[in-house]
Formats: sequence, structure tokens, C-alpha cells
Amino acid sequence: MSLKEGDRIVFIDVEGSLLGEPFSKEPRKGSQKAIEEISKRFPLVYLHTGIFSVRAIKEWLKKNEFIGAPVIPWRQGAIFNEITEKGLKIKAIIGSQPVIESAKELKPRAFSFEEVEGAEEVKDWEEIWKRLRLIDRTATEKK
Repeated sequence: MSLKEGDRIVFIDVEGSLLGEPFSKEPRKGSQKAIEEISKRFPLVYLHTGIFSVRAIKEWLKKNEFIGAPVIPWRQGAIFNEITEKGLKIKAIIGSQPVIESAKELKPRAFSFEEVEGAEEVKDWEEIWKRLRLIDRTATEKK
């Protein structure tokens, strides 16, 4: 992935937002299409946060036809500080409570499928995509 200073990245917690149910290997409904659409406008990074290895996550993403993007270990949020130190920005974080809370000092836009302080609770991936499009249009109109 080639990025330049100021690029805004969307981080996706694989275990916390793509898996349909805990311990399920089925993807959440509509996630592939939404992520494909998001990737047309923003660089994506998948976060490895749970019990599966990075290799297993990459295989699962490929098997379930998710768009290709880097899979990076979350490391309790260290990744967020590293990317901001490099001049990159967080467009949004989609995931579980620990992932969202680990970035709260950076004040990113956050989405979760569960109630999490500092995040917008969503019912499905289509809702996330619609909100990201709305956000981007609003930002463009204000310029």
C-alpha cells in the first residue's frame, strides 16, 4: 500500500466487525460489498485483534472474497500512534470496544455493531458505508 502524508485510512477490526457471530467463520452480511465501496475512496487496513493468526485472517479474507488490503496486528492500539506519527490520519475505525477505546485520544470517527462509548452503533455494513459517504460529502461541501 502506497500512502502519502495526510491520507485518511479506514481501519477494520476483522474479528470485531467482519465475523457474523462470535466464533463464527461466516462474514457479516453485506460486509464484502461495503468494504469494496469504502476501498474506492479510502485506503483500508484490516486489524488483527483476536485469537486467529495473521495468516489465518488473510486466508479467511481471501476465501470470503474480501478486497485485498494489509492485515496488521493491532497491538493494543500502538498502530494508531505509529500511523499518526508518520503524518497519516484515521478516517474511521470499525470494530470492537477495545479497538475503538485504544484510539479515542485521536478522536477518530468510530463505528461498532455493539454499544461502545465514543462510537456510532450500527446495525449493518450498509449503514456504515452510507454514513461514510455522507461524512465525505459534507466535508467536501464545507471546503
